[in-house]
Amino acid sequence: MQIGPFVCRCPSRSHDVCGKRFKERNNSKDCSTPVTVSTRNATMKLFKCQACGQLLHFENHACERCGHRLGYLPDTVTVSVLEPDSDTTWRALAQPGSAHRFCANAEFDSSNWLVPATAGEAYCTACRHNGVIPNASDPANLAAWRVMEQAKYRLFYTLLQLRLPLKTRAEDPEHGLVFEFLAEPRTMAPR
Repeated sequence: MQIGPFVCRCPSRSHDVCGKRFKERNNSKDCSTPVTVSTRNATMKLFKCQACGQLLHFENHACERCGHRLGYLPDTVTVSVLEPDSDTTWRALAQPGSAHRFCANAEFDSSNWLVPATAGEAYCTACRHNGVIPNASDPANLAAWRVMEQAKYRLFYTLLQLRLPLKTRAEDPEHGLVFEFLAEPRTMAPR
């Protein structure tokens, strides 16, 4: 069965259940091939809901089938189903026995990345590199910032996969990575 640029060779023919996609060049014969999808010359992994088996995308905040809250675990490069642990912490089904909280930028609905509950950091691995963000009280700024944040998360996904050093500017003032998301200056209306 042709699914976008991929061919599914699942012997069960229940493609809506298995949710697997296969690269033609791999000549996969079964469901053991990793689930990947090609996007703009980069490869983003697809994930699976640990509660219901639904196919999940990197940017999902909730499972579209069962409604479970989702979070991204950068240490294990996994999107996980979350169960409430306390008022501020969550248990990740993909990482049993550990408590997490959302990045502080989840307040603006711009992040689904998780931070270990015991960490002293308020921000996730990606958001620690934000030096300047636009005024989030302006709806136009907030919408533009969310788009830029999604691109930044995809970048960090790749950087983590490549195991590149991710020093912040505070950790390495000369070579540390920092993002400054600036807003357009407001022009004054003529009087």
